[in-house]
Amino acid sequence: MDPHSALFLTESGKAFRVRARGPDDRRPTCPVLLATFAGIFRRAGWRGINTQHIRRLFAQRVAGKGADKQQLGALLGLTSDRSVKRLLERRWRPLPDLVKDLV
Repeated sequence: MDPHSALFLTESGKAFRVRARGPDDRRPTCPVLLATFAGIFRRAGWRGINTQHIRRLFAQRVAGKGADKQQLGALLGLTSDRSVKRLLERRWRPLPDLVKDLV
């Protein structure tokens, strides 16, 4: 693996096109990769899962192993401590949702 290459490549060996989400939202996105992952999650039977859920799960698990916010930021390509902090926040969920698979 080439450490200077993009992690995911097109069939022709080029990096996927990353662009701004919109004129008022400059955050980068790659619609082709998002659609590919959505298809993978759907075929795996993971209903309601998206790439942000996986990103949050990864951050929480790595933090659980002792990584600090700077390390997480480096792993996830985030420069803002606030962005890392948001990934680590616990989301409130209704009690029935929390116990539905336990019974």
